[in-house]
Amino acid sequence: MPVKPRSEPPTHLITFACPNCKKLNTVKVERVIDFSLVAIRTIVCAGCANSWDRVLPGPICDGPHLKAARPGKLPRRQVSNQQWTVSARRESLTREPEMAVLMLRLGASINALNSARRMTLVARKTPGLVGLRDLSWTFLMAAAQLKEAIDSLLRRNLTVIKDAARAGGASDAEIDEIDAVIDIGPDSLYSRVLKTTRNQIAYHWDEKPFESWRQAQRGDSVVWVLCEGKRLEDIVYLAPAAAVTEAILPNPAFEELSRRVSEVSQGCTVVLVFFQSAIAGYLQNHGLEDSPYPDVGMGNEPLG
Repeated sequence: MPVKPRSEPPTHLITFACPNCKKLNTVKVERVIDFSLVAIRTIVCAGCANSWDRVLPGPICDGPHLKAARPGKLPRRQVSNQQWTVSARRESLTREPEMAVLMLRLGASINALNSARRMTLVARKTPGLVGLRDLSWTFLMAAAQLKEAIDSLLRRNLTVIKDAARAGGASDAEIDEIDAVIDIGPDSLYSRVLKTTRNQIAYHWDEKPFESWRQAQRGDSVVWVLCEGKRLEDIVYLAPAAAVTEAILPNPAFEELSRRVSEVSQGCTVVLVFFQSAIAGYLQNHGLEDSPYPDVGMGNEPLG
């Protein structure tokens, strides 16, 4: 089906409470997929005419306009007042080019691991085979990204990252935790799951695990596709999903997958905290303008 071109960029509405008069202001913002357009923008209250700055995901194309609301009712699209930013001078990119690139790589890894964790939480709440499909996929992504973080970043730059993390406030216990994540035995199930996931499935879709599963099937029929709803995303390609799951887990069951999700999630948390401390330590030596670096938890809902 051909996609009709848009004559105008897509937009979405965001509502803020003015920090001065507390009245609700709604702005229409372009919905862009370009992080270079994310910027601090000034909002002028339509009620009291005072202004404040806010980081927005795109240019304001209309507003602000006052929004009526019932007393005590929060706006549905209000952005949290807890938004914060960490900025540093341009020297953070130019004075030590190799370190700057490494810190950018750590930040990209944090984004990938956080996205995988967030999607995993959503998948665990989704019932039926659709939820199991999504959980298997998010597990693949989390495991593969964790393996990349360990091999491509930690092993090759451990001393440098440790020094930066200590400067950023990492404790001895957190340093010990990262050593434990790196030193997991190559024959452990956890390590084998990470290796198989990264090397054969999540990034490469090699033939081997699928050929092994094909040869192991002995039934007279195979359920290839199942649908649990009326939407495209409700379709589960059951046979491929079974092949992937059996390639990474000895007992392809929901309980086993849940245990491995918890195991990988714990490893992700250790790496996330460590990388965050390293970036904080680096920025403190390069003109950190917003201090102290905010202390952010890993969320209240466990994956295990």
